[in-house]
Parts: sequence; structure tokens; C-alpha cells
Amino acid sequence: MPPAVGQWALVDRHDGPATIVVGAIGVNSYVKKVGVDSLASITRLVPRADVEKARALAAQKLADERAAETTWLAHCRWVAGIDTSAPTAPLPAGFDKPQLPRETDGPDSAHQHGSSWWRAYKKAEELQHPTAESERFKDIARAWYRIRDTSAKAEQLSSVRSVADGVDLDQAIRDLENGKDLEDQPGSFLGRPMWDWLRYVEELAKAGEPADNKALPLVYALIVVAEREAKTSGREPAPAYTWRAAILHRKRKEYREEVAVLERWEAACPPERRGPGEMQPKLAQRLIKARELANKHSASA
Repeated sequence: MPPAVGQWALVDRHDGPATIVVGAIGVNSYVKKVGVDSLASITRLVPRADVEKARALAAQKLADERAAETTWLAHCRWVAGIDTSAPTAPLPAGFDKPQLPRETDGPDSAHQHGSSWWRAYKKAEELQHPTAESERFKDIARAWYRIRDTSAKAEQLSSVRSVADGVDLDQAIRDLENGKDLEDQPGSFLGRPMWDWLRYVEELAKAGEPADNKALPLVYALIVVAEREAKTSGREPAPAYTWRAAILHRKRKEYREEVAVLERWEAACPPERRGPGEMQPKLAQRLIKARELANKHSASA
């Protein structure tokens, strides 16, 4: 039986058999332009009964997926306190059990729960459920993400603290400033990312004296690492470490030192090498204020 337009068929392709729908019979403009060799040969026509059976299976699969999502959302509403009665149907396979935020969870667990609630939020929006429901799901997801971020920061800070306690940190800083190669990867100091070290600097600064006296040499070491990384990347040294050093100097009323560290960043970072971001104008404004304070302090001394 010859094929008809709109009929399903199987063809052999270079990557195996493929299902197609017959779009035309006979020579058309595509064949005239590309040639008949560009067409694939039909190996078998698919009977209409098989097509209908496949469509029915696909429709049933979609219905099952929707039913599972509906049951899962019912469990989410119950856990979230939106519905007071527990769902009668069990939680479908493949769906995470909804959990309210727990501060004791680690970053991986918190991320998984947050993603699950965010999925519930987007699904409730897609199905046009009441706004209060989707907003409640979103709030729970964000609470889980906050726990994830806090827990991850705590783990990173603990890791850096262990490194700091296990080495002669003062000597490592001196070695770095003297140009010694510590065999670190770009953007790292003693095997840990610079951003994690910056959190450690912030922790030291919050602790006050004498811990504050350790923060300033360490943040200058991070500035050295940032400058070395910038020479490799061709971009500006990351400004966050200069910003933290400037804060520490102003806290100690060391205005000339604050001016010096801000001017050091400017010298290492001419305008043509600066990337986008709000930190550059903030550093420029801070330098203006630091110069004013330095001049005022000198005049009153």
C-alpha cells in the first residue's frame, strides 16, 4: 500500500531507525533543489492502530505524571500548614518527602530540600493554584536555601580555621610577601580559596583585639594573591580584599594607610583593565573620603 500524506512511517537514518510523518508525495521543490538522494527510504508504514495505541500510552503517562504531581502538592500543602488534613494517598515514588526547614541540616541536604520546595512553588504557579500556596512554598524554599548558605559558609570557615591553626600563618604570609612560590592554584592561599580566607578575616575582625591584629596582615596576603592572579588573567585584582583592608585601617584610625592601600589597587588596576561592577566606584568614593580624613588628621596633629 502506498504512503499517504500525514501517515506515520519508519525510515533508516545514519544513526538508526527514526519515526517520521509523510509530508509530501512526488517531486517537490526540496527534491528539485537538493536531489532525490537526500531523502530517506521508508522501511515500514506504521498502521493507524499502532499510532493510536502510542498516543494513548503517551496520554496515560502524562495523566499519571499529573496525578502524581497533584498528590505530591497535597503533601506539600499539608506539611506547609495550608491544609489541616493529611493526604489520603501515599507520597508518589520519585518525589522527595516535604520537610520544613531545620537549622541542623548540612548544605547538601538543605539544597535538596530547597530545590524540592522551589519545584513545588513553580508547579503551583504553573497550575494556577492560589497565590498564597505558591508564596508559602517559595518562602519555605528560600528558608532552606538560607540554611544551605549558612551551613556551607560554616563548613568553609571551619576548614580555613583548621589550616590556619595547623601552620605558621605569620611565616606563610611573610613568604608570600617576599615573593616565595607557595605552589598554590590561582585564587588560593595555602590550598584554600581566597573567598574562604576573607570570611576568616571577617571573623578575626569581629573578635576584636588581639585577633584583629591578625586580620590585617592576612588580608594584605590576600591582596598579594589577587594581584598575582590579575597578572595571569589580565583583569583587575579582585577588589574585595582591598575593601576589607580599607575598612580595617579606618576602624583603627589609620587613614594614611587606608589611602595607601586604595591607591595600591588603583595603581594595579588602570581603568582599561577594570571590569563591570559596583565595587569600582565605591572604592573611588572611599579613597576621596580617606584622603579627606588623612588631611584632617594631619592638620590636627
